[in-house]
Amino acid sequence: MLDILLHLFRQKPGFLDLGHEMNNRETGWVNGYLFRLKHDGPEAFVVETVGSSVDKMAALRQQQQQQ
Repeated sequence: MLDILLHLFRQKPGFLDLGHEMNNRETGWVNGYLFRLKHDGPEAFVVETVGSSVDKMAALRQQQQQQ
């Protein structure tokens, strides 16, 4: 699931992957936001934002500043 999400996000102009991790089979964290793919018909999906984590975003910012 995370591979599909990342593939979709990488198609968007200006997307910068600051960090990602798998949460479970249905959701994945990308840049501190938790996303889910939902079925929208037989061959269609919708990307749903489930929530966000201030802690994950702060850790990504700190990691980026150290580089």
